[in-house]
Amino acid sequence: FTATTTGAITMSSSSNSPQIQSYYSQQKQSSTKRQLPSRQPRKFGASLIVLGIVVLWSIYSSTNFFSSLIAVYNDDNEHSSCNSETAASALPPIHVMFGLSGNHPGFLHEFQVALKSVLLHTPMERDLYIHVLADGIAYPTLDQVYNNTQLCSWRTRNPISLYSYDVSSHLPWLKEEIAKTFHNFDNETNAESLVWGATGVHTIGVFFRLLVNRIVPFDQGQVLYMDTDVIIMSNLEALWQEAESSPQALFHWGTSMTAGFVVMDLEQIGDIWTLVQNVSILDIQNISKRFEQQVNDQLLYRVVNVTHPKRVHILSAGWDMSATAKWRFKYQPYGEKSPNLGMLHYNGGGSSKEAYWDKGHALMNDFNDTWGQGWYMIQLPWTWARYQAQSVIRPHTKGYAMNLTSFDENSRSTNFCQKLHHHHHHQQQQQQEKERSRMKHFNLTNITATTSNSTTVTTPQQWSLRNRTHSNRTILPPLNATRAKNAALE
Repeated sequence: FTATTTGAITMSSSSNSPQIQSYYSQQKQSSTKRQLPSRQPRKFGASLIVLGIVVLWSIYSSTNFFSSLIAVYNDDNEHSSCNSETAASALPPIHVMFGLSGNHPGFLHEFQVALKSVLLHTPMERDLYIHVLADGIAYPTLDQVYNNTQLCSWRTRNPISLYSYDVSSHLPWLKEEIAKTFHNFDNETNAESLVWGATGVHTIGVFFRLLVNRIVPFDQGQVLYMDTDVIIMSNLEALWQEAESSPQALFHWGTSMTAGFVVMDLEQIGDIWTLVQNVSILDIQNISKRFEQQVNDQLLYRVVNVTHPKRVHILSAGWDMSATAKWRFKYQPYGEKSPNLGMLHYNGGGSSKEAYWDKGHALMNDFNDTWGQGWYMIQLPWTWARYQAQSVIRPHTKGYAMNLTSFDENSRSTNFCQKLHHHHHHQQQQQQEKERSRMKHFNLTNITATTSNSTTVTTPQQWSLRNRTHSNRTILPPLNATRAKNAALE
């Protein structure tokens, strides 16, 4: 990727992982240009020659001149098809990331809904990269998630790549940073206790966003972090234009200072640790008390917001619809006071790992016309979502197949769709081998039965039963053992 505009994505010069860097280099070399419809220039000189020939031929053969002219015009249009490729848009791609820890079905269900909402609201003229950072428990579950959602069968308007990373090898460093940052908070000095206190309510997955610059091989551009209980309601192009309007900001979020929806600058993410660790633990405790904020990932961002406000950009209210902040009466009616809605953050989390909408919260029911609109994305079948994505493919182009690549703990890459194809092919081969083995056994059994009796092999009733058991084969009973033996030899 080239830095053609502000915020464009470029390949990292620092080596996050040699294997991942090599993979991305190969992807960049083999990437294709965006398919945009365009007409080939008509060759007027050739058209005039053809037209002259047609006129002469029409006069000579006494045929209708206008019919011939129309035929030439239609033929010209047919050959100027819209399948040519032009240069891709100079707009930088969009990066979205999730952090997953554990394998509870509730938050995995939330993740699928959030992922669906991102896929259906990707900008019309930008590529999309989705990064899923998962621990050693969540990572193995992703294959089943991608299989259930049938993402390998999707075709989209612009290239979409979904990368999954096993971050297990990075967890010791992450825990060390957490313990260092909150050391001596409320007089606690034990590193293990500090880490547990920061990740006890929410999982350690919420801190994975602060690993993204160490894992994803890009060091420039913006990346959106989303909690799994966030549903995108509007096209992400509007959000990206807001973020690109303040390219120097360390991160972008709403006035409610909710860390479940934050756009971060990839090049500066490491500064979050540095800035907070340079603040005295007493000041951190005061900020925690001021906002009634527990020790977790959100406290880090609030400390930066308070101590370095010029490095933070505030998003418009439409990208700050968080349930914990906007449930109050002063924000109602939501349709009037939040007319430009971009997302809904249901703030599930807590000690329960069930999906927010599976816990019977009243917000979606009491405000069915606003907060209840999330039900559409929750209940939308993945097959219907796939067709919605397909319906905006450029005319006369085939669109792009999704790229699903996983990187294990040792940064070895696997293409999920290829692996799934090989798995299905292997299953078909096994099924065919079982069928051949069954039919071979059936034939041998039949020969043994026919040769055991010199006069009558089996009764008609027995042959009828056998034919019903093996309905896919029609076998006529031999008249005698000699004929059966000869048939077997043939």
